Amino acid sequence: LSYSSYSYSHCTADIFTSQVVKSEVGLWKLNDFNRCTFLYWNTTSDNETCPYLYTDYNAGFFRSPEEYAYTLQSEKIDVFALGNILYVLLTDKEPFEDMMEEHNSTVVKELVQNGTKPYLERSLYESADPSVKALIKAMEMCHELDWRTRARAIEV
Repeated sequence: LSYSSYSYSHCTADIFTSQVVKSEVGLWKLNDFNRCTFLYWNTTSDNETCPYLYTDYNAGFFRSPEEYAYTLQSEKIDVFALGNILYVLLTDKEPFEDMMEEHNSTVVKELVQNGTKPYLERSLYESADPSVKALIKAMEMCHELDWRTRARAIEV
């Protein structure tokens, strides 16, 4: 999700399940880079990009807490979105799908900003399947509330 080359990195800032497609030769590809932001490396620290502010309206419900709060953002907004994609793989539902139908996007945005995680069935946590356990662990790494302590893409 984050690619680095020489002195920059980029953040797609708009990852959703429908934007991941399988090519004719079986490769998975990410598309739709309309909100892509090129990031600069922070020269005063090791292996970090400089955070940025995005102040345009953040529609949708696959956003990170910092996007909904309009605070500093980094490539870790893509990591949070990856957590949402992993949730869909585990449950075949979008995060907070039931709440979105019952309430509205404002309620979901507040839940995300407050660090509420999407609901997972107990049976998933109790699964003996190592792939399910790995997906849950990766999703939890992605859904860390504070972007400064959230895992980097390479760590997930």
